[in-house]
Amino acid sequence: RTNTMLRLNLIMFSTLAAVMTGASIDISFYISYHNIPQTTAAMHWFWKFPIAVACFGFAEKICKDLGMKKGVVSICIGMIILDILFVPFYLTSPKVFMLHQYVGLVVSGFPAIVRAIDARWFDQRLTSKFLSMKNLI
Repeated sequence: RTNTMLRLNLIMFSTLAAVMTGASIDISFYISYHNIPQTTAAMHWFWKFPIAVACFGFAEKICKDLGMKKGVVSICIGMIILDILFVPFYLTSPKVFMLHQYVGLVVSGFPAIVRAIDARWFDQRLTSKFLSMKNLI
């Protein structure tokens, strides 16, 4: 059981690292590459926070409906597919970039689930193997 949870946790870390790479292309890229005025860009990004708060429970609902393991794996796969579909087209249109930013908010509560799994399974039993794998990712 611990090995399964360790593998699940490492999958989550690698998925989040890949997703954060796509998310690290931020508003400065949006402004400079697409020649969008800063005030316009700020208004485009303004709604991200309220929408993320409104969508916060979706990831938890997915995990409750499918079970924790299948739910987490499904969310990870969905986030990777989202990046594969959108990131290559960032340069084509600012609409593609913003659509990716907003669609990704649907699972805004996922990092909280990752931290909860971390705390539940590895808080008292941190192993050198786990820590070294986490640092590699």
